[in-house]
Amino acid sequence: MSLEKLPNEILCLLPFYIDNIETFTNAASSCRRLRDCLYTALPNTILRLAAASAPTFFSPHPHFLVAATARQVSDWALGNETRTLALREAFQGGIDSLYEFCLQHAGLTLEDIRRTHLARFSIINPLSDKIDKMAGKQWFATPNFWNGGVSEPYTIYTEADRATFQMIIYGELFGRSMDAFLQPEKNLPYFDIRTRIDYFTYCLPDWVCSSYPGFARLATGPYAPHLERPSEGDQVALHHILHCGRWRRMWAAAIRSVLGGDDAFTDEDEEDEHWRKRMLRNALQSQGLEGMQLVTLPVDKIDNEYVQKVRKMKQQIDQLIEPPRVEMLGKGALTPVSFAPDPPHDVEIPCRNMWGPWTFNPDAASDTDSEEESDPDWDQPKVIEMPSRTTSSLLESRWAPRPEETKRSSSTPRGQNHTRGPNHPPPSQELARFMKIVGRLKWKLPFLAEGYRLATLPADSGVDVAHAEIMFKIDFFEYYALLERAIVHLLGVFGVTVTGAITRSQSTPRLGRNRSIAAMHRYHANVLDTLERESCPLHSVLGTGNVREQLRKAKELRNRWKTADMSKEEAEKDSFHRPEESAMPLESYDFDHILSEIFVGLEDGLALAREQVARVENGTGNALSGDSEADWDFIVDAMDWEAV
Repeated sequence: MSLEKLPNEILCLLPFYIDNIETFTNAASSCRRLRDCLYTALPNTILRLAAASAPTFFSPHPHFLVAATARQVSDWALGNETRTLALREAFQGGIDSLYEFCLQHAGLTLEDIRRTHLARFSIINPLSDKIDKMAGKQWFATPNFWNGGVSEPYTIYTEADRATFQMIIYGELFGRSMDAFLQPEKNLPYFDIRTRIDYFTYCLPDWVCSSYPGFARLATGPYAPHLERPSEGDQVALHHILHCGRWRRMWAAAIRSVLGGDDAFTDEDEEDEHWRKRMLRNALQSQGLEGMQLVTLPVDKIDNEYVQKVRKMKQQIDQLIEPPRVEMLGKGALTPVSFAPDPPHDVEIPCRNMWGPWTFNPDAASDTDSEEESDPDWDQPKVIEMPSRTTSSLLESRWAPRPEETKRSSSTPRGQNHTRGPNHPPPSQELARFMKIVGRLKWKLPFLAEGYRLATLPADSGVDVAHAEIMFKIDFFEYYALLERAIVHLLGVFGVTVTGAITRSQSTPRLGRNRSIAAMHRYHANVLDTLERESCPLHSVLGTGNVREQLRKAKELRNRWKTADMSKEEAEKDSFHRPEESAMPLESYDFDHILSEIFVGLEDGLALAREQVARVENGTGNALSGDSEADWDFIVDAMDWEAV
């Protein structure tokens, strides 16, 4: 019996027995009657046929089909606590778990598939190319990459296609939540911060993602105990993309083109951006596939309804009296994560642990308290506050001295520490300089961590591991130089100075070609020797025990790796080259332990330094002084020769 003799009721059941979407479309195109019957298939059935054809027709898999269906599962869960918990559980299983969740609760029509495939050429591929040029292979191929070829060189690995879909999926999932903040009078439902962060934590696997005080990463999904540590670095890559200048300028230009001259969208530094502009930027970046046409198509090619939607969103934000509430999360300098979709800050929380082992101080949080119920996984312990990073506008940041702290008179005595020279900065200024360098240390830590990861990859990973190892060793050498300078300024709070002098109590140094060079290099040893003297105010926290041991180990590696990029001939000519050193593999060094112990010592030293500043300033009747913006000059001219 031929198919045409079967009743329509039977023909309509055929999709349940067809193997994939290709067979389905071929059968539908064979005759009009079969087409009419097959086109009655439910969207969920068509989605399952499409899934059977992945990844051949829907790559990257599973991101393509998740992006095509994420808005449906978002609508299914939004406003329903039980369903939202089910969605979070799907996130926590990773992108494959979210994919299965979409197959269960969503569907596709043939028109949806056609529209999404057309978007690949007008939106998806152009956006992927832009991301590749700002964080992918094309970016790394820029000539003189590390020497001015790009404005923000960074050691990351970005799979541009995957990053593109990860951002699109975020918008499809959470774009509806933005409506609740654009139209607060309607009291619309929205997904909370933790739901959004769960998406970034588990659906963007990253080898640096780990628990820290205030953030718990569950051992599920890509982090399940039976799996190897994720090799991807997707969170760090997307964090770089969302914060980099190219991405921000691209969006600023696109928004200007839609709003017109009267509503020019200027492009300030991220720290200086007004909350309304930040909210508009986040709102537009959270619109999913539709929203990305803003940066991939000229205005005259963008769907007119969406252009009007953008302008309406701008008007809605202008009518708001105050910004959405924020919750202070993270570590070190807490990150203000908005209750409204906030992709640049949402992605920062799960990968924040790579910014070093510093913990955060809840007292540094915003005056605006979160009204969401507390989550035991996010409780915040009380520890010493340390700055997270330096900014281009330090005086306007919350790490800057308060206005009253800058009114110190230069004629006022500086305390009674007899070791302080007449031209030595006062304790408060030394402390401020220490804090600034700590900011630099924290900023550089993710670069160091990513460099170590690349340098310890297998030889067949496709990365030039030998080159990566050399670059990491040089990075560590430079990192130790900053670490040493931080210690010198911390000593300066107590009036203790360090010189390159060779004292009689010290063993005879290896002089190399001349004594002046030896004295210059003796400076680095004297820094640690000063800490190890029992009379040193910082001896108890930095000059003894495990902290001292790790400082010595770090200095030894600094000495060993300062010539890492030299050729054999160049190294032999170097005065301090040690030809008989045995080369230990990088994997044998526990850098996390080394730096963690040192940072613990610095935190304890910071507490002592603050007590010292308080004693000195209270004794003289002065307010705590801070550095001016111009005093950043100290970072380049104070210790140039000692850093050799």
